[in-house]
Formats: sequence, C-alpha cells, structure tokens
Amino acid sequence: MRANEKKLYGLFLLFSVLGIVSLMLAFQMGGTLTLYATQWTGELPEVVVEDPSVISITRMTPVTVEPMSGRPVVEIELQSHHSGRTWVHIGNEEAGQGQSHLIVVRGIHNMIFDRSGARFKGSRWMVLLGLAVLGMVCFGLWKWVIHRSRHRFFSARTILLFGMTIFVTGMSLIFAFACLLILPNPRSDVLGMWDLFSQSGYYFLMCTAPALIALALTVALSNLALVRHEGMRLRNLLGIVLFLLIVAGWMFILWNDDRFFTGSLTDYKIHSAVTSVYTTCFVFLESLLFGTILAALIAAVHEPRPDKDYVIICGCQISKDGKLLPLLRGRVDRALAFAAQQERSGGKPPVFVPAGGQGANECRTEAGAMAEYLQEKGIPAERILEEGQSVSTFENLVNARRLIEQRGDKEARIAFSTTNYHVLRTGILAADAGMEVEGMGSSTKWYFWPNAFLREFVGLLAAEWRLLIPSLLALILFFGVLAFTTI
Repeated sequence: MRANEKKLYGLFLLFSVLGIVSLMLAFQMGGTLTLYATQWTGELPEVVVEDPSVISITRMTPVTVEPMSGRPVVEIELQSHHSGRTWVHIGNEEAGQGQSHLIVVRGIHNMIFDRSGARFKGSRWMVLLGLAVLGMVCFGLWKWVIHRSRHRFFSARTILLFGMTIFVTGMSLIFAFACLLILPNPRSDVLGMWDLFSQSGYYFLMCTAPALIALALTVALSNLALVRHEGMRLRNLLGIVLFLLIVAGWMFILWNDDRFFTGSLTDYKIHSAVTSVYTTCFVFLESLLFGTILAALIAAVHEPRPDKDYVIICGCQISKDGKLLPLLRGRVDRALAFAAQQERSGGKPPVFVPAGGQGANECRTEAGAMAEYLQEKGIPAERILEEGQSVSTFENLVNARRLIEQRGDKEARIAFSTTNYHVLRTGILAADAGMEVEGMGSSTKWYFWPNAFLREFVGLLAAEWRLLIPSLLALILFFGVLAFTTI
C-alpha cells in the first residue's frame, strides 16, 4: 500500500469513527422526553411519577389544539436523572380520561419509551454534525477511489472499493434526506432518526428497485438470446441464475415485510433486526454489482493515450479455414484504428503483437491468422510480432510481454485490444501479471454484455472474499444490534 493511499485510508477510518460517534451522541445527549397527552377538559392534568429519582417533570405547557387532529393536547417535558424505569400517570385513568407511559432510562440520559405519544428530543445539533461527518466520509471515499483508479484501475480491490463507495454513499444519502425532512418538525425525535438509520438498507433497496428489476430482466433476456446463438452452456446461464436470485430475494422481503411472529416486543425486535440485516446485505451486494458494471463500462469506452510502442491483440477462435471470425476481426480492426489515430496525433507507428495459439479445432494459430489479416491491411511484416503459443488470455499477455522484452524493450508502453466486454477482465489479468497497460475494446453483440458483467462480478467475489466476508459480518453485527436495541 502506497504512502498516499495509507493516509487516505487513515482519514477514512477517522471520519467513519467520528460519524458513528456523532450519531451515538445524538442519541445519548439531551435526556429530555416530551409526552403529548390528550386533555378534553381544557385544564392541566394531574401528573404522577412513580419514581421521581429516575425522572422528574420540568415543564408543562397550557392546553393547545393539535393542528393535524384538532385534539386538545398538553405537552409534559421530563428530565432523566439516572438509569432505571418508572411509570408516568397522566389524568384520571379511572374516569377514562388518563393514560400511562413506562419510561426507561438507560446509560447517560438515554431514554427509551413505549412510543405511545412520546418524543425523545436528544441533540439535533449532533444529528447535523453526524450528517456532516458522513458527508466527509463519502467525499473521502470518492477521492480515494478516484486516486486509486488513476494508478490501479485494473484491480479487483479497486472495483470492490468502487462498489463499497456506492453503498456507503447511497445509505448516507437516504438517511440524510429523511433526517432533513424530519428535523424541521418540532415534534421529531432523535430516537426515530436512529431507528431510521438502522433501516436505511430497506429504503435504499426500495429506491433502487426499478434499476435492479430492469437489470434482472435485461440479463435474463440476454441469456435467452445468448443460449439461442451460442448454445446451452453453464456460463451462458448466469443471467437467468441472477434473475431467479433477485426474484427469490424480493419474495422473501414481501413475505417478511409485515410478519411479526407472535406479536411480542421481543419478536418485533427480531423482525426489525432481520429486516435491517437482510436488506443491508442485499443492497451491499447490489452496490458491488452496480460498481462492477460501471467499472466495466468505463474500461470498455476508455481510449488509451496515443504514445504506445506495442499493441497486443488478444486471440480467440478462428474459422475452420483459418480466417478471422467477426469477433476476432473486430479486435484487430480496433487495434488498427487506434494505431492510425496515434499516427495522426503525431505518435510513432506501434508494433502489433497478435497473440494466440492453435486450438483443437483450428487449422493454424490465431496469431498467424491475425498476422495475415494485418498484412492484408497494409501493415509491414517488421511491425508484426507473432505470439503463437498461448492458450488463454493470461498467457496472451505474459508471452507477448516476454517477446517484447526479448527485443530489449523492457520499458515499452503497451496497450491491448480485445472485445469491449472483456477489457476489464483482461486488464485485471495484466495487472496480476505485473504489467502496466491500457486497454481498448471492439464492439460486439448486445447479448454478450450482461453475461460478461456477471462473470466479472462473480470473479470479484472470488478474488476478494477475504475482505468481503469480514465486511458482511461487520454489517450483520452493526445493523442487527442497532435495529434490535433501538425499538
């Protein structure tokens, strides 16, 4: 990890801790509780606190008419003193004109109540501070991702951080938007905002539902087209698998939405915790998927700098008579177009490195077929360096680099040409081989794209499982405990 990246990582951790502490202080500070009691007689009611050592009455406002309901109400403000619980009785319950509230005080001025008409005030300034720090965290994350992308875009870790940044930003925006709507209301309560924070994943999922459903339908339809054109293979069914998983996930959400088990408070807490954990983990993986798709799109449309010494052309299947099929011809044409553009911009003509061995059903090497095509397009033989031994994309890159170094060009500037949906994967393989390269992509049929995105996503999960598993466990623990204890 580079020095600048370590500094950004440290700042991110610092601001994350500050944000969580600010929100916790918003929940802990300002131990006042306001009860709103209906008072039909128009007079101030009698209020009895069973244990005055736990809380005491600090203020009682005259009877006013509530704007929304038109009912006469009285506001009773209570102040906490230490941990404990006590009942507060308002009015004459025997005459049917009273009510009771169980007030529980935990920690330092941490008031929990039965939510029957009470509002925990807390500290609104700390809520705003928490939102400001969350904004700084999001800004720092995007700055970190952009900085890393400039130096190591072709990296599974960079793509993972991209997806995590989308997740943190989305959760923060949902929470901030809801808080800014609630805070102006004088009867808003900080406890409700904390509860809202624990359920941010649910609201994030609802906001992104249209995009997720559209993606699920697109990948399912593309897989049907892919199977029709390319045959029934397991790798061609990833989109259908994803569609079924998304449908199953949404069915569970709908089934669990209003299910309260026995109806007890404990079961309600469990239901809240399960909903929070499930939806948060769901949108976390959803964000990683969207991050992978965006990264693949950025890689596909990227145009390398016109200063390249060599252009590696990654091979793929050729026809039975040794000619280029449309997919491979597109890769070669893309490399030719880049070379022409580089020369027009004042750069030198690059050397082409067609890479690809001879497959089991091929009459010649893929490199040889590409070299012949290049010569037909007017490229002289001295600008063609064939690599005809590789049988995979990784070997395309490694063997091509070995040939380039054998020519004495160990510091050569290299680009590679492949199909657009394959640029990200090829770039990651090049980075794994220790190569600093830029990629370019040729166009292809639309139905190849969604399945390629999913292959990249599965590859990302497999490559970064050591970071993903602790991240998911941390989300489960944090949001599970938060949702369970906030009720």
